[in-house]
Amino acid sequence: RQRQICIRDSPYIGPDAHTFISMGAKIGYEIKRGQVWRLVIPILLHAGILHLFVNLLAQMRFGLFLERKWGTYNIVLLYFLAGIAGTLYSCLFYPNKVGVGASGALVNDYFFFCPTVNICCIFSRDR
Repeated sequence: RQRQICIRDSPYIGPDAHTFISMGAKIGYEIKRGQVWRLVIPILLHAGILHLFVNLLAQMRFGLFLERKWGTYNIVLLYFLAGIAGTLYSCLFYPNKVGVGASGALVNDYFFFCPTVNICCIFSRDR
């Protein structure tokens, strides 16, 4: 019998933790056992429809601007490196928690977005 997803199980309207673990979510003890792909896969997984939607909005807001300024290759590289760093950080502080999402990469986008906007504004002012 197939189990139905309940909002109580996932407020983001998505699968439960066991499903995410089988899909490659971050879980510290599996990474320690050599499943290093779990450093990258969580960047591509999201806790549900709402989580994906909010991440897409943030990516559209910051990522598109940065991509125009720095180029697609640089932003994709930066995004995945920051996402891996976010997963490692999560492993360090929350080793036994299941983790998914691109929050580490998005936080990095935000930290590069703010100075880039300020620099562009300073140098584009009419004097």
